[in-house]
Amino acid sequence: MTDQLMLWPCVQPEETGAKGRMKLRTRSLSECWMSINFNRLGRAFAFLGVIGLLSVGCQGSPIAWERQTAGKPWSIQVVADNVRAGKQALRFEVREGDAYVSPRKTSYRSELSAREVFRATMGKEYWYGFSMYMPTDFPDHDNRLVIGQWHATEDIGDIKLSPVLSQRYKGGRFYVQICFSPEKVQRSEGTKKTLYSTHSLTKGVWHDFVYHVKWSYKDDGFVETWWNGDKVISYQGPVGYNDDEGPFFKYGIYRDDVPETYVMYFDEFRVGSSYDEVNPAANIPVD
Repeated sequence: MTDQLMLWPCVQPEETGAKGRMKLRTRSLSECWMSINFNRLGRAFAFLGVIGLLSVGCQGSPIAWERQTAGKPWSIQVVADNVRAGKQALRFEVREGDAYVSPRKTSYRSELSAREVFRATMGKEYWYGFSMYMPTDFPDHDNRLVIGQWHATEDIGDIKLSPVLSQRYKGGRFYVQICFSPEKVQRSEGTKKTLYSTHSLTKGVWHDFVYHVKWSYKDDGFVETWWNGDKVISYQGPVGYNDDEGPFFKYGIYRDDVPETYVMYFDEFRVGSSYDEVNPAANIPVD
């Protein structure tokens, strides 16, 4: 039973937060991307059209996903003409030269980061679910492309690290990669391991993903992944770095700078405590 529903529409940057990160702030209810749903079983995030349930604590203050883009009108858009479920989805676009400049590096991306929304705790397990759509004219380039990732919360002294878990696409090959290391101060990116690889990612249709992860740099970690209902990954072993805080989710496009334009769509992102809670195919859309 819902006790209170507070909406936080998030469309454009209004202020610069800590470390120079742009925060999305309320503009109008018709442009709403985010809602926060408080219920009797505990406070939960519910993000309109994109997130159905994020069953973790919230202190009731405005929550903002960090927008990591070149700040162009096309970088991130709320759309209604191509959705997995409900009324809205998010469209991400990166064109040649679309640089995101952060205090630590310049990169070419259009992503939303949950760094200030929710970070996992090392040693605990989580369920994540979301839907992804790659247009039929999406280029098959032999360059770096990340389309959904969990990024480490780096400790002081760590180098800039690769995602601890990421979906990648290169030359028509879709693959899932992890990184891990037991070292307390990361001077290298540690061990990289491909958990799944295929050339069978069909373009022009929505794909549902469910991830069950225990974040641990020790052998008790694991990753289980379901793609459109079929289990494709059953991995037992380290997942992540020896950090004080756990990783956070980012989705969108992160790539090398190339002449062609890349477009991706995402919808129905959830974090919960079971497969059924986060499975995009088994939940009622928030919007």
